[in-house]
Amino acid sequence: MVELVMGKMKMSGDYDSIVQAIAKNRAELDFLRKNPITDFFSFRERSRIVRMEIRKELDMLLKTDPRESRYDELVRALRCYPQQCLAAIEEARDSWIGDEKGTKTVLLLMSGMDEPKADGLRKEAEKASKRDDSEKQEPPRKGGKKPKKKEVYSKDKDHRKLGRELDLFMMHESSPGTPFFLPKGTIVYNSLLGFLREEYRRRGYQEVITPLMYDKKLWETSGHWDHFKEHMFNLEVDEREFSLKPMNCPSHLLIYMNSLRSYRDLPLRIADFAVLHRNEPTGSLTGMTRVRKFSQDDSHIFVTPEQLKDELIGLIDFMKYIYERVFKFEYTVDLSTKPSKAMGSDEQWSHAEKALAEALQAKSVPYGIKEGEGAFYGPKIDIQIKDSHGRNWQCGTIQLDFQMPARFGATYEGADGEKHTPIMIHRALLGTLERFMGVLIEHYGGAMPLWLSPLQVSLLPVNDGHSAFAHELRKKMENAGLRVAVDESMNTIGYRIRKAQMEKVPYMLVIGDKEMSSGTLQVRTRKGEISNEKTDDFIKNVVREVEEKA
Repeated sequence: MVELVMGKMKMSGDYDSIVQAIAKNRAELDFLRKNPITDFFSFRERSRIVRMEIRKELDMLLKTDPRESRYDELVRALRCYPQQCLAAIEEARDSWIGDEKGTKTVLLLMSGMDEPKADGLRKEAEKASKRDDSEKQEPPRKGGKKPKKKEVYSKDKDHRKLGRELDLFMMHESSPGTPFFLPKGTIVYNSLLGFLREEYRRRGYQEVITPLMYDKKLWETSGHWDHFKEHMFNLEVDEREFSLKPMNCPSHLLIYMNSLRSYRDLPLRIADFAVLHRNEPTGSLTGMTRVRKFSQDDSHIFVTPEQLKDELIGLIDFMKYIYERVFKFEYTVDLSTKPSKAMGSDEQWSHAEKALAEALQAKSVPYGIKEGEGAFYGPKIDIQIKDSHGRNWQCGTIQLDFQMPARFGATYEGADGEKHTPIMIHRALLGTLERFMGVLIEHYGGAMPLWLSPLQVSLLPVNDGHSAFAHELRKKMENAGLRVAVDESMNTIGYRIRKAQMEKVPYMLVIGDKEMSSGTLQVRTRKGEISNEKTDDFIKNVVREVEEKA
């Protein structure tokens, strides 16, 4: 049997006794007694209850400080066990941390089964790990080399850990899968939006604001009710069925159809940052990288067939600017083709897939093929960025849609005076903004580029006599558009410098008698580099760095 003794577990007996002990004093125990589990490898119909009980026990035994220092080791050691058990561990990831004691406890729990024996656990797990790594394959690529092997992930860069330490965001059980952006995190989020809006003005986009909730009939027209209903939040109002929108495309079609359109009005580029909701399973929610409530840099572009190629090439230019010039990410691109459940003819799909491939080839972008992974309404380009740990993240997408405009009856008047159906391009380059921000936090280890940093300059007066001058500098820098704060706490200068470095502030300026009399500032970067600059030169250089997004 299993006993809890001072927070530790003592084990003996078979798996059935272990499960019963886990479920002790819980309602599920009666169910387990009436439906005994004799074979660990065949409890599918009862796996939900068992997984829930394992998770509860893990929550109780392994809840320590949020470092996740041994999580990867734990999962690697358990690879040789059935998927149901691994799923329980994964579901508990956000609520427990597998430190060394916790890892041994779980391994002890699992070794209570007859096979594999505890003595052979490590060897078998090591073989499973090597076999798992060797079986991983990248999709075939055109025009590019196979990506390099992933680097080891550093838990110090986990966005959930850094989000707490840097006061960027928080999560709360009252709203699972929904980040609360704190003031500093809101600055980062709004800076991303500001960057996108600036680019939209340059590239001919028109931003709109659309409703959150729509009648079921709209989703039936778009096709989402048949293909996406299980991922939507549905409710009944005044005896009508409504859903919180999981995407913006139907609402943008309504805007398109609000006016008569001519081929001269196209391309029409509609952009939207509206809140979206998707009913993701509780066990899959992970910080900001897998959420239920989110926004996207979402846009839908309506074009004629003659405009399609140039528009796609322009989108790929936009993509390259964002990932190569601004964020300097390594990235890979995949072309996803027709899935088994799809709308439209094979001829339409073939034409759409060819258009996407030709646009990528025109810009010399290497790409792979993902057979059968397109959206139900058309093929798509998926963009995966590689962070500083070597991990790939699905972020941006460019999708062609020949189906939905026809289902809505959207038309434009062509040069021949006849009505034609436009082609709709679904486009999000950063993708889900919450996920992208989480990836950025991990990629940069919390040390955001200057233009995204919540606080860009920290002024550190040596004593009270220097505070007034520090505040004059703050006002001057704020007038230039910089985010500045004065740290007048009673702590030593060394302590305040270390505090600013831990907060990932890009620039720290110590203000003393010399700075007040000379007009020269001692500039210290978060990397520890020190230099002296004239006040006006420093402000000009920092403003230029922000504008250039260096």
